[in-house]
Amino acid sequence: MSKVSTKKIAITGGIGSGKSQVIKILKSRGYNCFSSDEYVSYLLKKGNEGYLKIIKNFDNILNDDGEINKSKLANIIFNDKAELEKINNLLHPLVIEKIIELSKLEKILIAEIPLLFEANLSSYFDVIISVVSDLDIRVDRLIKRGMEKNDIYKRILNQTDDEFKIKNSDYVIYNNFSEDFLEIEVDKIIKEVIYE
Repeated sequence: MSKVSTKKIAITGGIGSGKSQVIKILKSRGYNCFSSDEYVSYLLKKGNEGYLKIIKNFDNILNDDGEINKSKLANIIFNDKAELEKINNLLHPLVIEKIIELSKLEKILIAEIPLLFEANLSSYFDVIISVVSDLDIRVDRLIKRGMEKNDIYKRILNQTDDEFKIKNSDYVIYNNFSEDFLEIEVDKIIKEVIYE
């Protein structure tokens, strides 16, 4: 095996594709992984930078305790593409800033970025891995998580389609099969990426 070089690796994919499963496998193998969704949740907590940007730009968005009502925010942005773009423009620069900061500290940075292409973040990474699944499998997974079918399709329509992701990725993981199959695929690809 050749020496491991410094690399920034993005894991992306549509809602319900299995990105979180892939990250879970990588974490179990000892890799440090950054989740943009988790970081955005942190940014949106009361008093944090993302929170301050959101309350400045969106009205009637707070719960009684002063925290952002995420259901209300999701309802706004997934029903209006202009509002979605607005929130992306507010939060994505903060995510990029964090990725740049972490990439200076980590030899191998693996980042889960659901909206990698939508947010034009692909240029910040050396390797892009897309996780894709058939639509019916994705919908079934999300229904089991408690989501309504109507909301699922709204979110899917707001994301880049799989064809674009496949065409613009260095590697693709097809997550239509068993968890064992997924583990084998993840191990094979990550070793190739890191030790190439």
